[in-house]
Amino acid sequence: MPVTAGPYSPGTVTADEDWHSPDSVKVSNNSYALCLVYPASDSGVLAASDFDPDIPDTADIAGILLEIERKASNAGAIRDAEIYFVKGSTLSSNLAAPGYWPEEDAYVGYGGEADTGGLTLTGADVKSGDFRIWLIVHCDDPEHGFDAKIDHLRLTFYWQESMGGPLIRTRTGFMPASMQRAPC
Repeated sequence: MPVTAGPYSPGTVTADEDWHSPDSVKVSNNSYALCLVYPASDSGVLAASDFDPDIPDTADIAGILLEIERKASNAGAIRDAEIYFVKGSTLSSNLAAPGYWPEEDAYVGYGGEADTGGLTLTGADVKSGDFRIWLIVHCDDPEHGFDAKIDHLRLTFYWQESMGGPLIRTRTGFMPASMQRAPC
């Protein structure tokens, strides 16, 4: 069974110029990073890094849970466009969830105990400044722009001591892929 570490908040947040107060996502305190997303358009990128998890460098990361505390100024307009775990210049699969952001503040989870978005990660990778989260949102309304608001981002890591090679999920936990037996 993987060990759980976290949740951890980002130490560094950067954003394109259309995001205001991006550092607000470091703490859940109802002070928001805010982006006016123009009609039928995507926002710029909000990026978070330096989560500094307490994980051995040699650990194999089995999964990551990203939680975003978010809301919108209109419940039927703002949605996820692209959400990625990023390792150096390599993007995970797009973790964006279907559905619109609510008008009330709520955490939504992406990834999970056995999901790294397709990336192979170690403890050293996720502790590096080259590991980060990228977020882009979209406004579906063709005539009006609406606000996307993020109060907090946090990551929980699920890891195991390195056993040489990638891990696979079994009915009872995880094991090295090299130990998998061929079907009878």
